[in-house]
Amino acid sequence: MSPLLEQFVSETRDLLQSISEQLLEVEKAEDKQATLNELFRIVHTLKGNTGLFEFPDLTRVLHAGEDVMSEARENTDLWDQTLTDLLFDAMDFVSNFCDSLEENDGEPVSDSALASQLEKSLRAYLEASSGEADADKKATSDTAEKTTKPTKKTAGKKKSTKKPSGGKRRPPRAKGLPAENQQLAELSYDQLNHAWQNSEADGSLWLVNYRPISECFFQGDDPLHSARMTPGVVWGTVISESRDADINDLDPYQCVSTFHLLSNASEEEIREHFRYVDDQTDIEELSVEQLLLLQGEEQKDALPEETVDALCEAIEGADLNAARQIAETSLELLNSELKAASALRWIIDIADGETATSTEKRDAQIIIAQRLRHDQHLSGYRFTVAENMSDEDDQSDEDSSDVSDSDTQNDVQSDDGALADLSHDFDAELDSLNEEDREAFEHIIRTQGRILEFDPADEWSRGRIKAACNVLHNAVTCLELKTMAEPLDAAIASATEGDLSALSDWLNEVIPGACQGPGASVGGSDTDESDTESNPSEDTHVDDTDIDEEDETSADKQSTVEEATESADATDDTANLKERIEQEPEKKKEPDAPVKAAAKVESKPKQEPKPAAIKPEPAVTTSKSVKVDQEKIDRLMNLIGEMTVAKNALPFLAKRAEEQHGLRDLAREIKEQYAVVNRIAEEMQDSIMQIRMMPFSFISMRFPRLVRDISRRLEKDVQLIIEGEDTEADKNIIESLAEPLIHIVRNSLDHGIESPEVRQAQGKSTTGTLTIRASQEADRVMIEIHDDGKGINPDVIREKAFEKGLIDDATRQRITDKEAVNLVLMPGFSTAEEVSDLSGRGVGMDAVRSAVDKVNGTMALESEVGKGTRIRISLPMSIAVTRVMIVESDEQLMGIPMDQVLETVRVPRSEIHTVKHVQTTVLRDRIVPLKSLNDLLALPAEQIINEEEEHAVLVARVGNDVIGLVVDDFRGSVDIIQKPMAGVLSGMQAYSGAALIGDGSVLMVLNLKEIL
Repeated sequence: MSPLLEQFVSETRDLLQSISEQLLEVEKAEDKQATLNELFRIVHTLKGNTGLFEFPDLTRVLHAGEDVMSEARENTDLWDQTLTDLLFDAMDFVSNFCDSLEENDGEPVSDSALASQLEKSLRAYLEASSGEADADKKATSDTAEKTTKPTKKTAGKKKSTKKPSGGKRRPPRAKGLPAENQQLAELSYDQLNHAWQNSEADGSLWLVNYRPISECFFQGDDPLHSARMTPGVVWGTVISESRDADINDLDPYQCVSTFHLLSNASEEEIREHFRYVDDQTDIEELSVEQLLLLQGEEQKDALPEETVDALCEAIEGADLNAARQIAETSLELLNSELKAASALRWIIDIADGETATSTEKRDAQIIIAQRLRHDQHLSGYRFTVAENMSDEDDQSDEDSSDVSDSDTQNDVQSDDGALADLSHDFDAELDSLNEEDREAFEHIIRTQGRILEFDPADEWSRGRIKAACNVLHNAVTCLELKTMAEPLDAAIASATEGDLSALSDWLNEVIPGACQGPGASVGGSDTDESDTESNPSEDTHVDDTDIDEEDETSADKQSTVEEATESADATDDTANLKERIEQEPEKKKEPDAPVKAAAKVESKPKQEPKPAAIKPEPAVTTSKSVKVDQEKIDRLMNLIGEMTVAKNALPFLAKRAEEQHGLRDLAREIKEQYAVVNRIAEEMQDSIMQIRMMPFSFISMRFPRLVRDISRRLEKDVQLIIEGEDTEADKNIIESLAEPLIHIVRNSLDHGIESPEVRQAQGKSTTGTLTIRASQEADRVMIEIHDDGKGINPDVIREKAFEKGLIDDATRQRITDKEAVNLVLMPGFSTAEEVSDLSGRGVGMDAVRSAVDKVNGTMALESEVGKGTRIRISLPMSIAVTRVMIVESDEQLMGIPMDQVLETVRVPRSEIHTVKHVQTTVLRDRIVPLKSLNDLLALPAEQIINEEEEHAVLVARVGNDVIGLVVDDFRGSVDIIQKPMAGVLSGMQAYSGAALIGDGSVLMVLNLKEIL
C-alpha cells in the first residue's frame, strides 16, 4: 500500500471517530445547529479526501451523507434517531472499506449492493424533507394571503423576564474568618484537634518545612533527630520522595525526606534550633484559629437550618453545655464523613477542653459555627462580645471601642475582626438589592479589583486607577449604598495619594477576595489560577468573576452597569484626567465627586507611545508531533531489552573479578560504571515507555455508541458516564482491555440494568446508569465498571452452576455468597435462558478473566441484589519490562513477578506445623499455608535449610489467597525482558515466560496461578 493511501486510511479513521462523537452529541444537544455545522464540516472533509482515489462506492455513500448533512443544517427538524442509525451504518461501511484496504494491500473489496442501498436510504430522507418543505411553504403562503394587517414589531429594548438560572446563590462566608492554610487542610481532624488542644489561644504557632539536602549525612546532620527535637512540636510528619521506589533502588546515603512540623514555641527558639540549616528551613507564622478547619465532604442540607440556628444561639449565650448537647444529638444522626459532622465534633471537643478558658472556647466555637453555616449555604450569624471577655487584650478593647463609637447599634463586634459581621454593615445593604442589581454590582466590584491587581508602576496605572475609582463611586451612588459611600470616599482619597491598600481592603470587605492586592497579577495570569488552586474552598473565585462574562444578557443588568460606568467613560482618558487634576489642585471637590484629591499630583511630561514593532509571522508552522510506525517503537523496546541484559551482566563480571582474580579495585570500578549505565538505561527505558503510553480514551471512545445501540435494541434507557479518560498505560495494556470491557458492558446492559418499567416499579429512576472509571494507583491502572441494576443473586448463580454441572451439591451448600457470585467467571457459565448475539454462550466473563490474566492483571467482582454490580480490574502499567524476584531451588534459578511477592522471610523449622495434612506457619498473626516449590515442580530433592535450621519462605498473593512458597534461597530482584513461551514449550502452563539474565543463563518465570 502506498504511503499516500496509508495516510488516507489513518486520517479516515480519525475522522470517523469524530463523526461518531458528533452524531452522539446531536442526539443530546438541545441546540443542534452548532453540532450539525461541525458534523457537516467533517463529512465534507472525508468526502473530499476520497477524490484522490478511484473509490466510486465510497464516494457516493459519503456524497449522499454530505447532502443529508447540508439539508439537516437548514432544517433541524429533519433529525431523528432513525437518521442517526442510518448515518452510523454509512460510517460502518466506510470503516469496513478501510479494513479492506489494509487487508488487501490497497485493493479494496467493496460491497456495491450495500453502497447502493445506503445511498438510496439517505436520498429518501432528502426527498421526504423536500416534500415537507413544499407543504410548509404552501401553508405559509395561504396564511400570508389571509392576513390583512401586518404585525408591527415593537421598537426599543424589551426587558428580559427570564430569571437567573442556578437557583439560590450561596451567601458569602462570614468576614474575618482565619485564612485556610493549604498544608493544614491536608491534616486529619484528630491531628488538627490535638494541635489546637496543645496550643494557647493567644500564643504563636509556626509551620516549619524542613527540607534537608540530599548529602546532609556527610555533613554530620541527623534530620530525623533534629525534627524530633524541635521545641514546642504539636504535630509533625515526614514525607519521602522515594516512598514508592523499590528498596533495592534506594541509596542509603542520600536523604530524600521532607519534614513538616507545627510548633507553638517562639520564632527565636525555632530559628535557634535550625540555625545550622537555616537555608533548608521555611518557617511560616500561623494563628491558632487557623487550626479550626472542617474536614470531610460537603453537603449543604446535612443539618436543618433550625438546628444550626439553635447551635449558634447557644454559642451566643456562652452556654457550652447546651451547644455540646445539640452537637451530640445531631452527630448521632449524621454521616461521620461530612464536614458538618467535623464541625459538631469540634463543638463537643472544644466544650470538653481543659486548657482553654470559657472565652477562648466561645471564640473557637464561633469560628466553627461560621464555617458550618457557610458549609450549609447559610449566611453568617451576628455574634456579640462575651461579657466576661478578658481585659488583658488591649487591642481587642480598642477595636470594640472603635466599633461602638462608630455604630449606634447595641450589638458590638467581636475582637476577631467581626467573625459574624463586617466592620461596616455592608451585608445589610447588599441584601436589600434585588438579584439582578446585586449580581451586576458584584461583577463591577470584581472587575475593578482585577484592574487594581495590575502593576501600579507602569505608565498607564494612574489613569487606570482613576477610572476604577470613578466606576466604584458611580456604582455606589447609583444604587444608593450610603453605608459604603463614606469608607469608599476615604479609600479613594488614599488611592489618589498613591496608597491603594485602603481601596483594596474596601473591595475585599464588600466581596472577600475581590482584589488580591496592588500588583498581584504582575508576572502573568498564572497568579489567579494558583490562588484558586491553593484555596479552592473560597467563594471569591467563581464563574461570574470573569471580565468578559457572557452571561450578562439581561437588559436591566446592562443598564445598571452602563449607569455606573457612564461617568467613568468621560474621564477614562489618562491625559485628560491628569490635566484636570493639575488645573484644579486646590478646588474643593463636591460631595458626590467621583474622586477626592487629597494632595496635588505632580505632573509628568506626556510621552507618546512607541508604535509596536510588527513581527513577520513564520512562513511555515512546525508540527509538534510525529507519527511513528509501531514496528519502530517495538524495535526500540527490543534494543532496550538487550541493553538491560547487558547491564545486568556487569555485577556478575565484578563479582568474578573480585572472587576469582582478586581484583577488588577493578571490581569497584565496574560497580561504579554499572551505576552510571544503570541510570542511563533506566532513563532510556522510561522515555521509550512514555512513547508507548496511550490514554484510556483510545478504547473508551467506542463505548458511547455501543451503549446507545445496545440500549436501544433492548429498549432500555441508559446513561453512560466515563471518567479518567486521560489515564495512560502501555499500548499493549490499553489494547488488551478493549475486548474484555466490551464483554462487561454488554453483560451490564443485558443482564444488569432493568427495563424502565421494572425500575419504576422498584422505585428507581427509569434511566439506568453505567459508570466506567479509569485511574492510576502507584504503578498499576485501575478500571472500574459499575451499574445500578438488579445485581447478581447468589442463590440463582448456585442453582445455575449446579444445573450445568460446574459444581457439585456439596460445593453448592458450602460456598459463600461472594464465592457464588464469582462463579459467573467460570467457563461455560451463563444465566441467559436464550442464546442471542448478546449473551447466552457462556464465554463472556470467562473471556474477560482470561484476557486480564494474560497481562498479569487481577479482577474482582462485587454485587448487591437490587443495588448493582461493580467490577474492578487491576493491570500493570506496562508488560514490556518486568521486575522479578530470583529464587533458587534444587540448584536452579527461577523468577517470580514482584507484583505477586508480599515478603520474604526465614521461618524456623520448629514454627512449621501440619494442619489437615497441610504445612502452615503463623506470620503476623495470620495462618499462612506453605507449599514446597520442589514438590510443586515434581523435583526429587528436598528443600534446603540454612545453618540455623530456617526455611526460606517467599510469601505471595495469588488471587485472594496468601501462600508461602518454600524455596532453597533468595537471589534478589532484577529487571527482565520477559518473552512468552513459544513452540513446544507453549503448553507448559507452569511458566509464564523466560528471560536472559546477566550471566547469560535463561531464567524461567513461574506462573503461580497455575502451579498452586
